[in-house]
Amino acid sequence: MCGGFTNDQPMTDEVKEMTMKFKANAEGQMNTTYATFEPESYQSQVVAGTNYNVKVKTDKGYIRIKIFKPLP
Repeated sequence: MCGGFTNDQPMTDEVKEMTMKFKANAEGQMNTTYATFEPESYQSQVVAGTNYNVKVKTDKGYIRIKIFKPLP
């Protein structure tokens, strides 16, 4: 779909690295800590940069992390 998110994509090193930087932020927002935090797949959307919707496996189930990466 034009302007929409892609289907789930296999995890890349770049997206995994970005997602891992948000672990503490996710724990703070969810008021918990995660012993397991493994990004598994993602969707992307090109806007004035790129939106990422990352599926993360935790010891408490799956969560989604939304990340915006602006243009350089």
